[in-house]
Amino acid sequence: MELDLYRIVANTHMADALMVYVPRDKLLVQGDLFDVSWEVYWWGSSYADNVRHRNLQVDRDVPVHGRISPFAEVQQQIDRRSTWRANSARPMCCAGRTPEVLATNDLGERFLASPAIAQGRIFLRSDGTLFAVGATATR
Repeated sequence: MELDLYRIVANTHMADALMVYVPRDKLLVQGDLFDVSWEVYWWGSSYADNVRHRNLQVDRDVPVHGRISPFAEVQQQIDRRSTWRANSARPMCCAGRTPEVLATNDLGERFLASPAIAQGRIFLRSDGTLFAVGATATR
């Protein structure tokens, strides 16, 4: 059986992650690109971008976490649950059992990465800018 191993690109949640494609069965095996149980999908088009980047013909998604799903269902669920789409509008959410969008801010650039939090600040990376929101670092 042939297995193709690929590095996942454009996903800061998993900078060194891998996915496996089984050409004969058109299966994509992945961990943390998608899980049907997630209430919110934070990585925008990362899943589809990786499939398209490798020109893969996927029929079924085989997640490390979750159940095997048809590729069409994965795409539908991502579209329905995605909050960080590949555009410049950023939703602001509150914490809780069910996320609630409080406001949307247009930063004028496209975002493909999930936010990172360090030293009391949140970092957002766009196509051309690294935004840092929070207290100024002291030395």
